[in-house]
Amino acid sequence: MCKLTILSKLKLQITLQNMTRVTIEVTEAERQQIKVLATINNLSVKDFILQKTLGEASKKPNKKTLKAFSDVENNKSLTKHSNFQKFLKDVKK
Repeated sequence: MCKLTILSKLKLQITLQNMTRVTIEVTEAERQQIKVLATINNLSVKDFILQKTLGEASKKPNKKTLKAFSDVENNKSLTKHSNFQKFLKDVKK
């Protein structure tokens, strides 16, 4: 798999990642079932299988989490607390 980053109008940076293909043999009915379950969960078959086999380690941040990361990096929507007790009280809300 390649990651492509546009550095300028004329320069491109390509980062190659070491990826390996895994093949399993399943019946047509099993393949369809996996495909339907992935679709129901709004995942690709690859992400569905990774999530089911590797659990939390395979999850990617959703839009809400990515926004929270961005807000922190840009000092947006941050709340300051004068002490730890006030922080805990705010977190429990």
